[in-house]
Amino acid sequence: MKIRWPKGFGHLSSKHSSCEIDYKEQQLKLSNLLENFNLNLESISESDYKLFFRFLKARQFNVEKSTEMLNKYFEWRGKKKVAELINTTQIPIKIDLYQRAYHGIDRLGRPIYIDCIGSSNIKQMLEIHPEKNFFNQWIYEYEFLVNVISISCQIYNALKEHLPKDSDITNINKDEIMNLLSLGEIQFQNFSTLNIIDMSGFNMGKFDGNCRKVIKELVSISQNYYPELLGKMIVINAPSIFGIIWNFLKPLIDERTAKKISVYTHSDDWKSVLFDLVDPDQLPKFLGGSPNYEGEWFNANIGPWSNQIILECIAEKYPNIPKPLIFSHTISKNNENIPEN
Repeated sequence: MKIRWPKGFGHLSSKHSSCEIDYKEQQLKLSNLLENFNLNLESISESDYKLFFRFLKARQFNVEKSTEMLNKYFEWRGKKKVAELINTTQIPIKIDLYQRAYHGIDRLGRPIYIDCIGSSNIKQMLEIHPEKNFFNQWIYEYEFLVNVISISCQIYNALKEHLPKDSDITNINKDEIMNLLSLGEIQFQNFSTLNIIDMSGFNMGKFDGNCRKVIKELVSISQNYYPELLGKMIVINAPSIFGIIWNFLKPLIDERTAKKISVYTHSDDWKSVLFDLVDPDQLPKFLGGSPNYEGEWFNANIGPWSNQIILECIAEKYPNIPKPLIFSHTISKNNENIPEN
């Protein structure tokens, strides 16, 4: 059965594309890539479409290089038992030792990832948690990003576009969302994140062997197995030793990724930069935001991916995504938030 793709699905406008290639050629390249895996545009799922398109984009639409990258990805995925990983409850990593979380969306509707590596204690964290558990948690969060956060944000953005301006999107009913999904009104192209990296408190003592090893592995996971997800990275409160850190990082990341990174020191007016990109109510207080919640920002779970109705729609529309993953950030101790099959 032929899939009815959402309008503009997979299309990169010249504003977003880093290479001179039009829509028809993109589709031809994608079709050629799929043939290398015995797939075709007529039968693949939306999630597979997004996956193959991201890897194709990561290799500048070079089919041969994209095929090689995907083969390594599938091999890695089997080796790490990712399918099993996302069907199990993860052992929580002591978050106060490395505060990080997805928190709100920016003005473009992108999820915001906030990472306080500056105040982290990676050495102590690795003493408490086995290295494998930490990296598995990171993989799990990437799976949550591509399978849940991405879809929930695009559902939310579609609701904002198609519903009257005075509609209360937080109280939208399930039928309206499923209707948009069935009509192909949810556009899945060009999904990316805004990353805010706070380096306040970072010093040479923290930039030890443990830290370098963790950073190197995380960059490898990001670039090789979850490419083309970063839209923009804002590094704030960069210390005087940032040049040393950058010399370590630069060989690890590709040139296109490096161009997405902007760096600001303590004395720079980085708040105005953030406010140009993000409404204050989507940022935690320590970034100058005005959030509407009590408690620690990294436990707030702010964003469309916390909306129970949206999550239920994802579970219904995409049965191949494990429910433990879909509802992992809203699950109570009694699992009462997971709908029955």
